[in-house]
Amino acid sequence: MLLEWLSTLRFFRECDDFEAWIAEQTELLSTDPKVDQSAGSDKVSSLQRRFEKFLTDLSAAGKTLESIDKQVEVFRKNNHSQMGKIEKRQNSVHSKYDRLLRLKKEKEKSLASAFSLDHFEKTCDQTKEWMGDKWVQMEQDDLKEWDLKSVQALQRRHLRVERELEPVKRRVDNVVNLGETVKKQYPEEGKRIETRVDEIQELYADLLNKSEAKKTKLESAAGKGIFLRGAKDVINFLDSVKDKLNSKEVVNDVSAAEDALKAHVELGEEIKGRGPELVEILELGQGLSDKDPEVSILMLTLV
Repeated sequence: MLLEWLSTLRFFRECDDFEAWIAEQTELLSTDPKVDQSAGSDKVSSLQRRFEKFLTDLSAAGKTLESIDKQVEVFRKNNHSQMGKIEKRQNSVHSKYDRLLRLKKEKEKSLASAFSLDHFEKTCDQTKEWMGDKWVQMEQDDLKEWDLKSVQALQRRHLRVERELEPVKRRVDNVVNLGETVKKQYPEEGKRIETRVDEIQELYADLLNKSEAKKTKLESAAGKGIFLRGAKDVINFLDSVKDKLNSKEVVNDVSAAEDALKAHVELGEEIKGRGPELVEILELGQGLSDKDPEVSILMLTLV
């Protein structure tokens, strides 16, 4: 009888300790802050560490439950006098343990959702940061000098920026695809995900519009630079032609007359040769004169 009493006492004490541990873990899982859209990366990581520690303890707890069940089997074989009370306590322990396992599954799902959403949010933030860098770069590379050399240098830099927008496009596509995947897994977060995806797509559209506007501005500036350089060259040429035509050089003999005639023919050929250049300059200026007073003034001089 004494041996039976001692073994029964050990059994109930083990059950008490085990149920106390279950109660503690049940309270922890039940009152743990809910993982939702407000959970940041640090919070998610903290919850994950706590949950991993719980899983380690739960693995050891499984062995405790096996020990309790084995003791009950021994009591049953020995026809223990308090078998009804022992089995009732065993069932109570299993019931509480099963509830703890259900809470564990809920917490696993909650953490999985949090990690998926956290990864999605990080991807969105990184993509926004990339686009922000390109936006700032285009702002910094604005026109400060209007000379053709400076404009062409900016055009080359902007061409590099345009090439760098391709990886950004892939990142935006990744945000869209990742958003669809997470939304299918966690439909309750659908509205939040759609809002975030829309934000990224709108920012990318704005970035493309800015890039195109910058490209157009630089092309216009380059065109103006080419026009100004060409127009001034043509004007200088025309001034030199006028000077030659207005020259009152006296021809005193046949040889001088022949030289003068030859020079006049050569001048005519040179004027004729510069004709296509003048046409090209005029066509270029025509497209710029409506928007630029300086070009308009030079166009009046040329025509």
